[in-house]
Amino acid sequence: MTVPLQVKDKNLYISEETWNDLKAGDNSVAYSSVKALATATVARDGAFIIHRAHEDDTSVLNNLHRPSELKEFFDAVDKQRANLGL
Repeated sequence: MTVPLQVKDKNLYISEETWNDLKAGDNSVAYSSVKALATATVARDGAFIIHRAHEDDTSVLNNLHRPSELKEFFDAVDKQRANLGL
């Protein structure tokens, strides 16, 4: 699976639709790769940003820029994925 991501101004961007597909999908390699890239981005003082990608709405849904905040976020997603059997 190819995951469309964008890096801009040392931040990592992913669309809401792509993120929702990724976190609920069964491709653990793609999910783990994005998680590792997000972690590395935040460690370099960037942010992991989930945004809407609609023509009329590009608002930011999550802007995670602290390592502790990102860890809590991914811990919750990992728990959701485990509950889904992923």
